[in-house]
Parts: sequence; C-alpha cells; structure tokens
Amino acid sequence: MPQRPIERRQFERMQRAGIIHAAGQGRYWFDLAAFQKDQDRTRAILVPVVIVLCLLAAGLLTLLY
Repeated sequence: MPQRPIERRQFERMQRAGIIHAAGQGRYWFDLAAFQKDQDRTRAILVPVVIVLCLLAAGLLTLLY
C-alpha cells in the first residue's frame, strides 16, 4: 500500500477503475489492458481540449500582433 496521501488517492482511484486488483495477503495485480483503456479515455478528452486552447491562443496572438 502506498504511504503518501497523493499516492494512496491514485492507488484507490486505480482500484475503483479496475486497473489494480487485490490478490490477497496485501498483494495486488495490475491490469494493463484496463490501464490502457483508462489512458485512451483520458487522452480522448484532453487532446481536443488542448487543440482548442492552442487555436484560441493562436487566434489571440494573431489579433494582438
């Protein structure tokens, strides 16, 4: 089990997401496919947001130039 609070929160979030599973006696296993799916889901949200922010910044710089 992680000791630091931020690590513990991340560990618990990964357990809720089905990425980390308890194997008994304080042992856990990591579901790589579930982790990849979670990463893909996060990326699907963040990439369009970053693109829009970049376009807005470019437009703002063009207007202020």
